[in-house]
Amino acid sequence: MNYRAMGLAARLLAGTALGVSVGFSAWAAEPAATPQPAETAAADTGSYGDVEEMLVTAQKRTERNLDVPINITAYSGDFLEKMGITEFSALSAYTPGLIVQEQSPNNPGFVIRGLTSDDGSSNTEARVSIYQDGVSISRSRGSVVELFDMERVEVLKGPQSTLFGRGALIGAINLVENKAEDDTYAKATVGFGNYNQREATAVVNAPIVEGKIFGRIAATIKQRDGYVANELPGGGESDLNGKDTKAIRGSFHFDASADTNFDLILNYQKDTPSGTSFKSGAIPAYKGDTSPYSYASLSADPRFEDGALGIDRSVWGATVLEKIGLTDSLSISGTSAYRRFMSKEVFDSDGSAFMLMEAAEQARGTQASQELRLNYEQGKVKSFIGADFSYEDGSYRVPLATNEQQLALWLGKINFDPTLNGYWNLLNGFYPGLTTAFNNGDPTALPAGALALLGSLGGISDYYSEEYTNSATTRSVDLFGDLSVEVVKDLTLTGGLRWSHDDKTVGYEGHSTGAASSLTGSTLVAGNTPYQSQSGDFSGFTWRLVAKYAIDDNANVYASYARGRRPQVITPVVSTFPGTFYGFKELKDETVDSYEVGAKTRLFDKRLDLEGSLFTYKYKNYQVVSTTTLTPTVLNVGSATSYGGEIQATVNATEWLKFYATYGYNHGRFDDDAMKGYANNHFRLSPDQTLSLAAQTTAPLFGGEAFFTPSYTWKSKVWFEEKNQPEYTQDAFGLLNLRTGWITPNKAWTFTFFVNNILDKDYVIDAGNSGDALGSGTYIAGAPRMLGVTTSVQF
Repeated sequence: MNYRAMGLAARLLAGTALGVSVGFSAWAAEPAATPQPAETAAADTGSYGDVEEMLVTAQKRTERNLDVPINITAYSGDFLEKMGITEFSALSAYTPGLIVQEQSPNNPGFVIRGLTSDDGSSNTEARVSIYQDGVSISRSRGSVVELFDMERVEVLKGPQSTLFGRGALIGAINLVENKAEDDTYAKATVGFGNYNQREATAVVNAPIVEGKIFGRIAATIKQRDGYVANELPGGGESDLNGKDTKAIRGSFHFDASADTNFDLILNYQKDTPSGTSFKSGAIPAYKGDTSPYSYASLSADPRFEDGALGIDRSVWGATVLEKIGLTDSLSISGTSAYRRFMSKEVFDSDGSAFMLMEAAEQARGTQASQELRLNYEQGKVKSFIGADFSYEDGSYRVPLATNEQQLALWLGKINFDPTLNGYWNLLNGFYPGLTTAFNNGDPTALPAGALALLGSLGGISDYYSEEYTNSATTRSVDLFGDLSVEVVKDLTLTGGLRWSHDDKTVGYEGHSTGAASSLTGSTLVAGNTPYQSQSGDFSGFTWRLVAKYAIDDNANVYASYARGRRPQVITPVVSTFPGTFYGFKELKDETVDSYEVGAKTRLFDKRLDLEGSLFTYKYKNYQVVSTTTLTPTVLNVGSATSYGGEIQATVNATEWLKFYATYGYNHGRFDDDAMKGYANNHFRLSPDQTLSLAAQTTAPLFGGEAFFTPSYTWKSKVWFEEKNQPEYTQDAFGLLNLRTGWITPNKAWTFTFFVNNILDKDYVIDAGNSGDALGSGTYIAGAPRMLGVTTSVQF
């Protein structure tokens, strides 16, 4: 009997039984590249033979990704550099099951297998956990960080609450940054490109006390002009969708003994880009059109929040990682952290040159946490138990301003209100220039006589402002444990359990910031109320059960059942026009039951890595944020179901050629019995299918090495709102990218040319938004063709 052939057949079966999807991580699964002195360091352009293995810490211990019974896409820092990935949105293009929508650094949306986490309010928890060196940074307005000087990134799909806490309802992104080490080296990169792109990154690592204490500092700056022109009657605003990010990180490592060490990591990031291009699809730009891809006409009134569109965001963090060895099988791990973020974004909510509704978001968050974990590894048993204590205090302030005369005319024009429609019909009969002004997107063309009548006879003002604030203070305790036992040869069973308890107080207040609204006599949107609060204590369990069978050293299959949970929500209940606060409502915790089977294998003398899984999820108490009014409201819309699969492949085809690919399929829909208006609808921001393809080829050139790396990413149709309005969608599209360059003979210098979106494809990254509540839904254009050059040197 040919046992070798049988083994190969079993591994092929483990790969092909995955069925429905494909992903990239084998080429990406190269070990994290450690910078070295100039005479030996260079980008790893590949070698014929094994696809190198990635080590991950997804289960709180160092393991081969191949051996972890979780669908993980793991990328080394070396891979991120090769592909030019420094942002979450670029990372998601190469990760099946992950979509990241970055309207701006202040407003991201993280989507794993169809479930979106993007709510900026202080009173709700994330659905996707973002971990930075063991610390949750999942709060939306503080979660975007620049991906530079990274050791690796791990994206875990499926409920991970037992491993990564309550915020991992549907998955987790684990960011592992390079730490200080016992070596002396430096490296730097500078670059420039179209749209006035400028970037620079530098890293220095050196021992401080020989053999004991090491230090590392890394810094980056990335700046770019906006790619959507902004044209106004009087000028004065910058182009939109620019970038201005500065970040610095310091880290120190202390070896107290052979098995006891500590890491201190300090992070700071500052973002001050230009405004976001929320362009109206109903009102043309000033003497322009409603296309998202032509110029916009957005502004902020000088009387409103300093009078300029844009973002001002700062994030600080300090983390201490503790590892204390007790015996050969026992150790203690600890993570102590303190983090703060402050952000403010001023944007034009109606997306036009008119002042129908201008808005801002000012978010603030402070968190402190301590995790302690006792780890045990001995023979066929691996386990840990632990506790996490955290404190979080945050607020989310939303100021709004409007020219109520312009707002009254627009709402009358679209028949938002019968009384205002009567005003419109009357005035438009005497002043037909009103229609022309709106059709041309020109507020300066509004007839002065019509505005005077609104002011003198109707008592409607030309400026009104108000604001509302929600806040939350949360004290949490988590107790958790995880146990893996090889019960018989090659069969390992794993069970994990987490108990979470939250003591939460939610506050709300809203008021006019001057005189009351002349349209309502109260407020337009904010519930007109002094500070009110409600408290609650919430507890719940999450768990996972996993069976893994090792076919051989290079093939594993697994099956899992897991429960994910998003804690109960205390949400303010507010109506608009007029703004009225009705009190608080408590929503049940959102849960998901996950069933998954998967396999991981290495074939053809380890030159092919293949990984994939099939899954189905059942959601209860599915929570959505309704933007039907300008005050976002959390709703429990009932049940939902999703199913699909993913597959990832990497091939070392020859000494000079590598391929990798991913495919993901996710069918996520609300159930038949969901709330009216949601039943059978698509999940928002979640394409049914995604695809990524890339190749890397190298060749000797002038004594050095040339490289050529094309890539292609594609996604199917996307719905931007849970109500599935057909006008708020993006049809299927793909983007073609290229990175090419040359490495010098001594491998100290690398010169790279890059171009993203080679074909200059038009697409939108979001649609609808808060302007939809005014009949002026807005659209944000995706980045056009971006090209540039970078130069890197290592010492």
